[in-house]
Parts: sequence; C-alpha cells; structure tokens
Amino acid sequence: MYMKQRARRPKTEGLRSSPGHTLVDVMLAMAVLVFSATALIGIHLSSALAVRRSRNQELATTAARQQLDAWREIGFDGLPSNDVGKASAVRTFAPPAELPSATGTVTFEYLDKAMTVSAVDTGRRRLVARVAWQGRRQDAGAVILTTLIIR
Repeated sequence: MYMKQRARRPKTEGLRSSPGHTLVDVMLAMAVLVFSATALIGIHLSSALAVRRSRNQELATTAARQQLDAWREIGFDGLPSNDVGKASAVRTFAPPAELPSATGTVTFEYLDKAMTVSAVDTGRRRLVARVAWQGRRQDAGAVILTTLIIR
C-alpha cells in the first residue's frame, strides 16, 4: 500500500501564542524609563543644591562665630569705639575663600537699659556678625549672629 504523504508545514501556532513584545510595548517601556530617569536627575540636582547651600551656611556660621568669639576674648575695653554721635561702628573681615563672593562685617552698637540702640556709651555693646555670599540661582544667602558684651 502506497499512501500519499502530505507536505509538512512549519508549525506557526506556537509562534503566535508565544509571549513577545510588540513595538507598542517597547515604546511604552522606553517612555517609563525616560520619565523615571528625568525624575531621578531632578532629585539629584535638587539634593546637590541643598548640600551646597548647607555647606555654605555652615562655613558662614563658623566664620561669624569665630569673629564674635575673638571680640569677646578681647573684652569690652578692647572693642572699637563709635564715632561721636554715632550709634554704631562697622568693621569688615574676610570670610572663608570657599564662599562665593562673600562679605563679612561686624557691627558694634551701644545699647541703653531698654536694650535699644543708643549713641551714648552705656557699658553695653551688641555685636552683630554678618556673613553674606552670592551664588548661582538660589544659592545666595546670609548668616547673622549676635552677642552682647557688658563692661
């Protein structure tokens, strides 16, 4: 007996039912990846700015504190006197070089019994140390510290 053999056709049913990724799936995955990467970059830049601002603030606070400590160590009689009729005198100092375009000042003020500024030497001096710096965008800032020295 002779039987006719049918030509074998390749199985295509298995290919159709196998899990695969269409172009739409790939494009959607790429969009999610790009969105996530963009969000992470934004978070990284924001945290880098916060770290830089914190570092600058710490440098400025340390510089202002050192100035006030130095004047406290000198004592009341060593403080610069105000010009006649003036309620305050200002001295500048060099803040740390790491602070961008920074300025430093110490203001010496006479205070009366009510702790308000006076043009007369009352035996009370308020010292105000201020360190300000410039920066790019939101990176500028200032630190102001105050102390009281009594005769």
